[in-house]
Amino acid sequence: MSDTLERTTKFLAKRDGIDKTLKLIRYVSKLNIALSEPSETVKILKNFEKSISVSRKAYRLGKFLQCVNSARGRNDTGLLYAMGMVADIGEGFYLFLDQILWLIKVGVVSGKNEKIIAKFTAGFEFFGYLGNFYCLYRSISKLLGQIDTLEQKLAKASKDGVAVDSGLLEQLAKVRKQLLLKKLGLTQDLCDSVMCLSDLGNGNNPVLDNPVLLASLGIASGACSFTKVWLSV
Repeated sequence: MSDTLERTTKFLAKRDGIDKTLKLIRYVSKLNIALSEPSETVKILKNFEKSISVSRKAYRLGKFLQCVNSARGRNDTGLLYAMGMVADIGEGFYLFLDQILWLIKVGVVSGKNEKIIAKFTAGFEFFGYLGNFYCLYRSISKLLGQIDTLEQKLAKASKDGVAVDSGLLEQLAKVRKQLLLKKLGLTQDLCDSVMCLSDLGNGNNPVLDNPVLLASLGIASGACSFTKVWLSV
């Protein structure tokens, strides 16, 4: 109990911990709204959801600088470097423009160009996902190769009657955890990219603009991002 409480405290002390918790709550609220008939309760839920949306933008204040720092520190080569830069540039501009949208929402900046900025924000977000998909694919392929190598070493040791190396077991557990985090990240990005396509559209697509589908994708994405942060604490 004490370990769980301590871990929860650390989780909520992280900016991403608060952000991903709010994300999950927001999309659960959106799903309830989508499945409910108009009522006073639904009206309250809508105001609650909008409040969370604005709060999340505030929690991401200055987060675009992480993308700048990531781009500066990239030492990959070839296509991996190029796609990594695509991911950093796309996400960086998305987060920066999202800060402007936050200022518009709270009334600090005029909302005259809000729709145009929102479209550019979604465009850069989707651009970033394209780069990130490739980087995650490469990372997952590399980790699968490492797992296969470690499992072969353990199998050989077992076959030869040699005592199992605890270091190999620890390394295997570590790589498997990294693989899980990458898979969660890929699932999250897939869900978010579909929602992003909805933002880029004109609102007339019966599939992409289905409120139940979008809320469900948001919950799936939120659960993945929540789990990633929780496992990293």
